[in-house]
Amino acid sequence: MNGMPSRYKTRAFARLAGVTVKTLYHYERRGLLRPARTASRYRTYTATDLRRIREIQALRFLGFTLGQITQMLRARPEAILDALRAHRRVVEAKRTQLTRAATVLEQAEAAIRLNGDCEPLIAITGRAGWAMRGLKYGEGDIVRRPPDRVSESKRLLFRQCAALLGEEPASAGVQAAVTQWNAMIAAETGGDPDIAAAVAQAWKRRSVWPAGVKEWVAGLYETDADTWARVADLIDLATLSNPK
Repeated sequence: MNGMPSRYKTRAFARLAGVTVKTLYHYERRGLLRPARTASRYRTYTATDLRRIREIQALRFLGFTLGQITQMLRARPEAILDALRAHRRVVEAKRTQLTRAATVLEQAEAAIRLNGDCEPLIAITGRAGWAMRGLKYGEGDIVRRPPDRVSESKRLLFRQCAALLGEEPASAGVQAAVTQWNAMIAAETGGDPDIAAAVAQAWKRRSVWPAGVKEWVAGLYETDADTWARVADLIDLATLSNPK
């Protein structure tokens, strides 16, 4: 640092380092900086302090907290290497999350363009939450089922309908199961006609849901997307064939 003073007063050093005086004091309280003191107790900073500031800024840029940085700057090189490896895994997980988020956003855009409204948004946000859970619990790229499921009674009724896939929609067994299903859906809407209409519209458009949304909904019933679609079709056919 030729031509530059060997020691800096607080405000001059803050300008040089590109931080605020308040930040310098905070770093000092955390033990990250130890400026020298004059006989009058004024702080003075050196090139060593500037190098420490640059180290802190670099580690902050990489996403480390001040607590982590404090430990790293006091640690042996091997411990620092371990910390860097661990943090790299965190960063890679975040990168995966951002990639998944981009995919969900793309699906949302496609669904809204296709449908002309925002009806699929609730299902898509559920899919996003499912993907985030996979990152949180380290379950890899494929999550076998989302964390939130439909009620046990609804799952049981769905399985009952699935067991009837080989029967005619107008058969007594299918009609009885589908009647229960439609009554359960009606109860879930709370008698609100607007909610009932929105649910019916979303159900009607299920064939154009993005693949990720179909998987998410199927996961709520602990089944695969193809089986869920077949049961949904059976429910529609049985409802249409009901003389009532």
